[in-house]
Amino acid sequence: MHDYEEDLEEEAGYDGYYSDDGGSENEELPPKEELEYLELRQKTKDSIRKKWSHDVLSIAKRILEAEDSARNLDASVKDSDATDLEVVTSGPMGDPIV
Repeated sequence: MHDYEEDLEEEAGYDGYYSDDGGSENEELPPKEELEYLELRQKTKDSIRKKWSHDVLSIAKRILEAEDSARNLDASVKDSDATDLEVVTSGPMGDPIV
């Protein structure tokens, strides 16, 4: 089965795509200043993401609280409407309202 997969990769042109040459010996590490800059940039991004997620969560919480409040208000209005309807069960002549 393994040979079959290799044949498929060769046919698709991926024969060398996944092979790792272990890195080039000519690769240079970035200068210390650049590494410090990249680390600071990443910390800043993480901080901003954390603040945004906190802000989004607090906004979502307020929206949910407002929706719950509106639902509770709607439910209390419907309950009072139902009570009003239950009180009026007969017409002015005493005949039932259908």
